[in-house]
Amino acid sequence: AQAGSAMAPLTTDLDNPLAFVDRLLPDERDSNLHFGDVRFWQHLEYIDTSQIYRTKSIEYRTLKLMFCEALFYLIFLGVLTGFILETRSSSVYEAWRQQLDYWGSCQRGPGVNGKRGAGGCSYESVTDAQTLMRWLRDDFTPKAFTDQDSYPPIVDSVSIFSVQNGTMYWMPRYVGDTKTSVLVGAVRIRQLRVSYSEGCSISDELSSVQTDCFAPYSDGIKSQLSWAPIWTPEHLDTHYTWFPAKITEQTEMVGAHGVYDGGGFVLDLPLNLTGALMRLDELSEWGWVDERTRAVIIEMSTLMPNVNVVVHNRMLFEFPAAGGVLARHEAFAFRLLQLSLSLMQADDTGGFMCLFSTVAMNFLLFLYVCFLLYQNGLRYFTYFWSFVDLGILIIFFILVVVNIWTVQEAAVLPNLSPEVIGDPEMFYPVGRLVPKLQLLSALLAILGLVSWLKILKYFTLLGSFHAFVRVIERCVFTLLLFSMLLFIVIFGFAAAFYVSYGRDDNVFGTLLGSFVACIVAPAGGVSLEPIFAHGDTLGPFLVLAYIMLVFLLLLNAFMAICVDTYTVTVYELHEVRSVMTSDPTAIFLWTYYNALKGVKLVGKEREEDKGNAEEQAIAVTSLPEAVASRFFDQRRRMQELLSEAHSEMEMKLREKAIATGKLDPADVPAWQKALATSTPQDGKKLLAVANFPAQRAEAIEDRTWLPMDRDLDSPSGRAMDMLCSSNYREDEEAIYELDNSQTKLNSAGLPIFRAPSLEFREPMCHTPWMTSVVGCPVVGEWLIIGPNKGVFQYLPFEVGGHRYLKKDAYQDDAYMVDLPFPPSIEGKLDGLPYFKSPSIFDRDGKLYAARDSTVRGVMLTGKWLNIGDKYVPMTIKDVPVLRKQDLASLHVKRVQLQRMLDNDPLLRDICGSDRAVDVVRQFRVDVADVDPYEAVRQLQANIAKKLKELEDHGMHLQFDELDTLRTVSQELHSALTESQKEWRAELLGILQMASLLSKALIDLTRKMEQVQLNHSDLSQIANPTK
Repeated sequence: AQAGSAMAPLTTDLDNPLAFVDRLLPDERDSNLHFGDVRFWQHLEYIDTSQIYRTKSIEYRTLKLMFCEALFYLIFLGVLTGFILETRSSSVYEAWRQQLDYWGSCQRGPGVNGKRGAGGCSYESVTDAQTLMRWLRDDFTPKAFTDQDSYPPIVDSVSIFSVQNGTMYWMPRYVGDTKTSVLVGAVRIRQLRVSYSEGCSISDELSSVQTDCFAPYSDGIKSQLSWAPIWTPEHLDTHYTWFPAKITEQTEMVGAHGVYDGGGFVLDLPLNLTGALMRLDELSEWGWVDERTRAVIIEMSTLMPNVNVVVHNRMLFEFPAAGGVLARHEAFAFRLLQLSLSLMQADDTGGFMCLFSTVAMNFLLFLYVCFLLYQNGLRYFTYFWSFVDLGILIIFFILVVVNIWTVQEAAVLPNLSPEVIGDPEMFYPVGRLVPKLQLLSALLAILGLVSWLKILKYFTLLGSFHAFVRVIERCVFTLLLFSMLLFIVIFGFAAAFYVSYGRDDNVFGTLLGSFVACIVAPAGGVSLEPIFAHGDTLGPFLVLAYIMLVFLLLLNAFMAICVDTYTVTVYELHEVRSVMTSDPTAIFLWTYYNALKGVKLVGKEREEDKGNAEEQAIAVTSLPEAVASRFFDQRRRMQELLSEAHSEMEMKLREKAIATGKLDPADVPAWQKALATSTPQDGKKLLAVANFPAQRAEAIEDRTWLPMDRDLDSPSGRAMDMLCSSNYREDEEAIYELDNSQTKLNSAGLPIFRAPSLEFREPMCHTPWMTSVVGCPVVGEWLIIGPNKGVFQYLPFEVGGHRYLKKDAYQDDAYMVDLPFPPSIEGKLDGLPYFKSPSIFDRDGKLYAARDSTVRGVMLTGKWLNIGDKYVPMTIKDVPVLRKQDLASLHVKRVQLQRMLDNDPLLRDICGSDRAVDVVRQFRVDVADVDPYEAVRQLQANIAKKLKELEDHGMHLQFDELDTLRTVSQELHSALTESQKEWRAELLGILQMASLLSKALIDLTRKMEQVQLNHSDLSQIANPTK
């Protein structure tokens, strides 16, 4: 039985996006045909909650898949977040912060997390070449020798393997006062220069003042020539020689005044403090940094063993062509795990587990997306969150590819191999990996953002957030299109502010900074002081235009889109919930909880839908004819399915028994033996009239005794026979029974006539009593039978004032299969076989009417039962095998009736309700013998008697006035209900009688028309000249 009230149609199937489920066949509905369909996610509110109670229904299994997906995604999100935190942990940030403060000698502001540089950074004091060299000598270089002043090179050691005097000991090069950072490799200082008088020119008027010019840095005018002054010491020549990027193993760096490639003139700091200071003094004295220098880049890497974090530092000092110095310090920290594939044996077990779990969860997500694509096809791309899933997989795939690329590049770099990585004189080229590591961080940030946004999808399962998620799903594409217009307008304003008010000291100093400032300006936090500081009219005009176009127009249109979508979405959800009052999520959780306990909720309904105990069944005879017919049709189909299943099971058991030798193939089932011994073998063939409609009874009789091919003697007899036979209509055939129970005649049967007249009797021919014949009434009181071999014969309805032919009523009765013999050797699955015709030689395949089942059909001459287009025998060995059931005792359960109403809209229209309990109340007739009013009167008398007895014993009872009114109201309601039931029953009988009278009047009208036609034909035959 189906639980809950089914969702009523919203108007048409077009209004319900999930109406396709209702059009499925029962087998398709419970199959995996639409399992995983994204339309259930898109239109969760339209799910038929009454189907969720069935754990095999597509609705229940789809909701279960949704919750499993939600649970999986929560685990996925937890694993991904753990991986992100493990990769970019707080220790990474602290390492980055410590390196910025240490190398730049930066003083933070007040507080634990004070702003960096609030107290100033020493490198910002560099203003020219001399101050740069002084800062390098006095501030930067000593920071590279905080642990000790000298570190022995490997080339000076006697041996690095054997234990002997002079063997080099490993000495970590700590930097800082806490010994938490180790300087890995050499510190490399590189400068980039421009050529003389290239990319610029000096006017003739100034040529006497300045002969050479030096342009801003670009790749076309950079200098690659050695430029050591005369008498420069030979040990300094290397620093005046240009080396390409493949030798320096450094990458380009983007500055405010140019993009500086990885080549240049290189200085690696010596391994002792005295030598480093001396080398810097010498280079300063010989003018290593001069007017042609455009950039000096310092690059080094440190390792923090406590947290396995590497920090790559680069400090850039730009010398613009216009003069001055622009300094910048950038650092990038990353986990050492990102440079190698971690294994379980490594010390970073947590990093390995996070990496492995993240890859595994993304692989599972990939398999699930493939399953959804297979189930939905192109329909998968109609759902917004499907694109989010694909985006997550694509981003993670790129992340994996870049990560593998980074690990492979780190493996092939010679200076990163384990054999040389500890050499303090070798430069550690981690800068070549930094761009890829920065890309990995960016991809990881985007992946985390998209993954956390996708969790909004699962808030659809919560009714309170349902509308908001629908708004996001519907708005996002529209807002993306509108954002393109907003982007164009904001970019125009950004270009205007950049051109007019861009300076080094404000947010409009770059085009990108100006664009970002225009984007975040509506949220506040952007200072407009650089615009109004000039005191011109352009600034206020641009600000006013920005407010009018962006604030008042575009942003309000942006909000209008959201408000309009929200209004429409809330209205649609309200309309759906007015029909579907139950929450699919709550019903699923309740059903799933009971399923875990082994409790099936099929049939669990609301109390108002159940009704009282006496309203749980109704007699079939009390229901309208259409409802009763539908009930019997469904019952018959179910019995046929059961019989077919039993037959298949019996055949398998029989084949198995034959294969194992437990059954002889020559043996036949018990029913076949019984029929064979009970059938007369006199050669007579049971004959059925095959041209009857399947729903009408068929007359079965032995017609071998009827005389055939007899000619009529007189012209009038031939004329009457021709006239009657020409008007024989098969659609008016009926069954008539020959009944002589009133007269008790001793004759063999009713005489047969060759024409509709007593003078044309067939000699020695008659129809036996208590048999049935099939014919068509013609010419008043005659029944024409035939044709049989082309000959029509006639029987009179009345002879001597007594009526012997009585029309059989259409008796479609119910019978129970009651087999008297034991089950066959194959098992207990056998029953009464079906036949295609009333002959034991015409069995209908493997179909059975199962034991103790109920079949409904028309009994034919006491031998066979006609069930639609099939037949079953009434007796076997003269023992009845079908026991007639009283239809008045046959009841329809309320849950069965509810299922019929749910599956058939026509029945709902006929009954005027979609609730079975209402139909039971409407058509149920009280068959009790006691008058309900008399019963109420007796009840009142008994109550009054009991009250008097209580008062006689000294108990004075008083009823509140409201209770008394309620009691009277309940009694009146009960009496009115009984009256309505009786009135409905009487009205139903009247309507049925009116229907019968209408049919009889139609038949009478047709007969009158036929009489007129017959009269006209007789007149034409009697007077052919007219």
